[in-house]
Amino acid sequence: MDTLQRTARGKWFKDNLRNLKERECRFISKSTTDYNCVGFAAADYLWWHPQQQDEHFWPEGVPRDFWAKTYVQALATVHFEVCPIQSPAIEDGYEKIVIYHRGSKFSHVAVIAGPALWKSKLGEFEDIEHAAAARKMGEYGLVFKYLRRELKWAGAPLPEQYRILK
Repeated sequence: MDTLQRTARGKWFKDNLRNLKERECRFISKSTTDYNCVGFAAADYLWWHPQQQDEHFWPEGVPRDFWAKTYVQALATVHFEVCPIQSPAIEDGYEKIVIYHRGSKFSHVAVIAGPALWKSKLGEFEDIEHAAAARKMGEYGLVFKYLRRELKWAGAPLPEQYRILK
């Protein structure tokens, strides 16, 4: 694990997540470049990114581009599927995520933890719990697709070394 002292708190949060209020979010991890929002949503704590670099993970057989539809393909490799009804509503027996885009290019993925609770990994910064986000989420753009995965395929919980809340 890296030892970044950087944070999303303060100016970065205000400038980039205008539709969320920092005081209403709960920071649940330390800053790290070990994993990003995709690794967090997949519960596979790696930096999922299509660029071919040693520190990046990308599933074999998935195109190495930044289209949001390609991220749907990448997440299908860990058992996510497009929700038949495109809604953030929780479905029994499934975990759910939402992919954001700007101009059809991937920009973010968040975990839908409950009707009013979502979780996000903020790039190289912390993971946060926050109120259910709007259809538009600041710099992350617009909702592209809601995906779901049967709970039997759920990934590992956030490893202890990243947590700030025990």
